Amino acid sequence: MRRLLISALIFICSLTAHTARADVAVIVAPANASPVLTQTQAAQIFMRKIATFPNGTEATPVDQPEEQGVRAQFYQYVVGKTNSQMSAYWSKMIFTGQGRPPVEIGDNERIKKFVITHPNAIGYIDRKAVDHSVRVLLILP
Repeated sequence: MRRLLISALIFICSLTAHTARADVAVIVAPANASPVLTQTQAAQIFMRKIATFPNGTEATPVDQPEEQGVRAQFYQYVVGKTNSQMSAYWSKMIFTGQGRPPVEIGDNERIKKFVITHPNAIGYIDRKAVDHSVRVLLILP
């Protein structure tokens, strides 16, 4: 019985090791003069509650598709909502005429390309995809 319990614990631990998530980086173009962001500021921009960076310049948030794991991780950490809850939030905002969700651009590489060519854009990518072509405003665990 004890061996079975130990084996089960080892198995569960091995599963959780494989589901570990990568950090998420909130990025802008290097030319963007915005200072670093707080988690609250990032949430406000991506929920479209504010339309500017802390320095007053326009902020254009862009999303990854729902099927990208980094999107679920981003919204869970920043806003505390699942993809389903975010879909419900945006359905309500659209129905009541109070807002529209950020445009879905694509995966990490497409987000980087979009952000580089649109100085007011702000996106999020897997931290491992960060390179010299973008500037990081916030790292989320």
